[in-house]
Amino acid sequence: MQSLILTNKGLEEESKRELKRLINTNANENEEHLIIDVNNREELYKLAYLGRSYTRVLEIIEETDNPLKGSYKVNFDKTKTISIEVRRTGNHKFNSGELYNLAARKIREQGYTIQKHPDITLFLYVKDKKSYFCIDYSGFDLGKREYRVFTSRDAIKGNIAAGILLGSGLVPENPEKILLDPFCRDGTIAIEAALIAKNQSPHYHDKEKFSFLKIFDESKGILEKMDTFNKAKQKTIIASDTNFANISAAKKNATIADAVKSIRFLHCAIDNIDLKFEKEIDLIVTVPLQPGRTIPEKAVRKTAEQFFNRAKEVLSLGGKIVLALKRGQEIYEEAAKKQGFEVRSKKEIMQGEEKIRIFAYTSY
Repeated sequence: MQSLILTNKGLEEESKRELKRLINTNANENEEHLIIDVNNREELYKLAYLGRSYTRVLEIIEETDNPLKGSYKVNFDKTKTISIEVRRTGNHKFNSGELYNLAARKIREQGYTIQKHPDITLFLYVKDKKSYFCIDYSGFDLGKREYRVFTSRDAIKGNIAAGILLGSGLVPENPEKILLDPFCRDGTIAIEAALIAKNQSPHYHDKEKFSFLKIFDESKGILEKMDTFNKAKQKTIIASDTNFANISAAKKNATIADAVKSIRFLHCAIDNIDLKFEKEIDLIVTVPLQPGRTIPEKAVRKTAEQFFNRAKEVLSLGGKIVLALKRGQEIYEEAAKKQGFEVRSKKEIMQGEEKIRIFAYTSY
């Protein structure tokens, strides 16, 4: 049995490592997707429920070089309703609407009903010259988080935050890090860190949404058995912000996620961070202040200089900084260099049409 795992462009390596950790499989890595061999459907249930960095877990029904020639044969209970989602990237002589109509017609010919709110979601993924017709095990975007009720500008999706954290070395088997997000905004980074440390599924409170529960009778009750929380003593996760409204939003979101007790919230100016955490912080992961229509570049330069100046005082020996930036990366690179920080790695992650640049720093 083969599975197609969809992820954000730029997160392929983090998702590959996560798949290895969850079910000990080696993925065939491609841009925006990975292909893996699985032993049984239970492994796919596990990937869908416990995964953090990817967006879809799909069981491949049919693989072709031309989706116009696909059979689109399925074998479900005829009382089950079906929806079809099409995602296409690359240059083709056909469009997504044509593919949808073709697949829908062939599925209706088999006696199934197509509707918007179905029991089963089928997913047609076309990437360049390859086409994969699949069963979607979630029926929704796994990158979305139900706890993100109160959002803020420039925030990042939950799966991207989780991917950055996993790539920075924070994993359930090793939660022994003190982490600081000094620009916490809506709390996504701190909440994802808390869920990783607890080994709690990001979808713990919305289990009933998973479409595989409506497809396979064997899956009933299986998710509750996967809830094996990490009882090891966790070190501190700190969410700080100069804006009290952001702290309030972050606390509310953390409460929804059942993570509020795992996070220390601080209403604190970046200039005062060093007074609270001298040489204590192992990892800083944050989406810092960035220039925009209402935020002048001068203010961002001042904040960037203050941030790296204070980071020198709070980071422990071997500590690391990871920044996620949509704009103003040259400002932070300049400020980091002035304060003796060196870029260890750079990468880009796509969030829809937005490009998020990830910079990892250590001191000289």
